[in-house]
Amino acid sequence: MRRALILPLLALPLMGQGLPRPRCDFAGAMTTLRAAEAMAAQPVSGLLQGRELGASLRAAAEALPPRLLACGCRELAALAREAAEAAAPAESEGSAARIGVALENARFRLRLVREGFGAQGCR
Repeated sequence: MRRALILPLLALPLMGQGLPRPRCDFAGAMTTLRAAEAMAAQPVSGLLQGRELGASLRAAAEALPPRLLACGCRELAALAREAAEAAAPAESEGSAARIGVALENARFRLRLVREGFGAQGCR
């Protein structure tokens, strides 16, 4: 009877061994952050170019939170999500000036993420 209870309990920790676990890719997170910041810093020359830039920036900012979470940086991941949300309106704005405002808003949040890397040192 005892063996029947002990074996399933021993098997529980082993069941999770085959599951993929997220790994901290700090260098990849920094590369993604640099790319997103570079996109946000580009000037908006026209409506279509601005919308495409907004879509690219949103995609880059959305790729950042999973990498940050894998490194244990919950607060920075939340800021990266906010940056993606700030860039989203740029995809459908009706003027280049409003697209520029949305991109500037996203760039501000990305700068907060960068400053958080130095202050928190999540790794």
